[in-house]
Amino acid sequence: MYSGRRSCAGDGLTRIMIYLIVANLVQKFDISLPPDTELPNTEPADMAAVLTSNDYKVRMTARK
Repeated sequence: MYSGRRSCAGDGLTRIMIYLIVANLVQKFDISLPPDTELPNTEPADMAAVLTSNDYKVRMTARK
């Protein structure tokens, strides 16, 4: 994403690893909301130096 002499040397490897981890989780698990929960709020939780999201719960069930 970033380029130039100050870019991180491991940035590309990190992006590939995150992609593989998420793909593996999606392939092996069904991801859904627990029974009595609402959809999570997608508005940012904090406007600080780092943008964070609100906490929410998901249910991950192993695929057969």
